[in-house]
Amino acid sequence: MKGYKLLALACIVALSIAAVFGLASCKDDGAEYTLYAPDGAPALAAAGIIGGFTHGDTAIKANVVGSDKIQQYAADADLAIVPSNLAANLFNKGSDIKVIATVTHGNLYFIGSSDAAAVTKASDLEGKVVFSIGQGSVPALIFERLLADNGIAYEISTDTAAAQPAAGKVTLCYAADGAAAIRAVKSKDSADYYGIVGEPAVSIAAVKNGLEDKGSLQTLCGGGYSQAVLIAKTSVAKDGELIAALLDALKANADSIVTDEGAKAAYEAIKGNFDATSLAATIDGAIARRCNVSVTAISSESGYSEYLDTLNKVFALKAAAVGGSVPAKDSGFYYGISN
Repeated sequence: MKGYKLLALACIVALSIAAVFGLASCKDDGAEYTLYAPDGAPALAAAGIIGGFTHGDTAIKANVVGSDKIQQYAADADLAIVPSNLAANLFNKGSDIKVIATVTHGNLYFIGSSDAAAVTKASDLEGKVVFSIGQGSVPALIFERLLADNGIAYEISTDTAAAQPAAGKVTLCYAADGAAAIRAVKSKDSADYYGIVGEPAVSIAAVKNGLEDKGSLQTLCGGGYSQAVLIAKTSVAKDGELIAALLDALKANADSIVTDEGAKAAYEAIKGNFDATSLAATIDGAIARRCNVSVTAISSESGYSEYLDTLNKVFALKAAAVGGSVPAKDSGFYYGISN
């Protein structure tokens, strides 16, 4: 019996040692997260951390993807920069995420031929054809809401080639991306055709194609709005020190890119990460400023108010675009806000 007890004790000790070493071998030596950002202005917002960001023993790397690919990455990403309505849509569909901050506040401009009139008010577009990016997302829905708020009738045409101006209303055609919108306006070569395109494509691709900036959608809307936001998995957002440090890094990047030197460095970082970027080496501080990149935490009064206002405008026009409802303040969706 004594021998049996000794054998049992030896087994317990052996198991304990194995457990200790097993735990030691599984010890977390630091997490590594990936932040996905779509090409264009959102990529500029993340350019400063493409080369790597660390806080303590945690590292974050940024990957730039095509703007048409961000939705497929966003739901499972550790962190991502996404259209503001997509963040709410993902949350309402069950994604365990939090919205952290708005990082771009509207970078959409009207483009047209040299003889097209400037757009200073919504009614200037009556009787015109407008080719817009972003069907079903913030860029398009903000514009549609602007027309509705100003009592301007509009119809959506699915035939880009055949779209014609119609008296007393706006004919709206959706393009796959900024390049397609630019091609469509260029092909018409008429003062009756406009495009809605985001920077930096306006100052780079549109100008290269002989088109001109005809006005700012932000100005017509009375100021900026929450166009793209930073989201994080709840498990990542639990590390408050990490999130604070990341926001500081993104703010420093936003300050840097509006200088010529900083804009060039951002381009090089993005080009090295995503060779197919729509950005060009000619980008400078002035173009970057028109991208309206700045970091406003959702936990701040102004950050929450701006984001909520954008969601409410989108919801009023197309509830499905935000997943059927605007998340409640106490839903757990808004980082740093509990009530």
